[in-house]
Amino acid sequence: MQFQSSSLNITCLLVVALGVIASFMLSRRRFDSNLLLFFYLVVLAFSNWSDRHVHEILYGAGLTLALLLRFEFMNPGVTKLVMVLEIGAVAAINVSYLGQVFNI
Repeated sequence: MQFQSSSLNITCLLVVALGVIASFMLSRRRFDSNLLLFFYLVVLAFSNWSDRHVHEILYGAGLTLALLLRFEFMNPGVTKLVMVLEIGAVAAINVSYLGQVFNI
């Protein structure tokens, strides 16, 4: 593990911090918050701006689950399953970025 304090690494850590905050809001069942969609917008912009990329399937699945959580007609069991899968997708994106920052 090696950390180089560059502007790209610090920006990547800020994106990870936004993902942690979005996961925390999601775990508090704030499904009407746009913070999760803002996280995916920031990930898309950061991936296009830098050479730090997230796998397309992971990004697409996470965004699809985030948009699916916006629906209010799902029963509580399905909502909880989608919420757990979404937290897992955000965590996988965060782990991917942390691996790129710390050269793991």
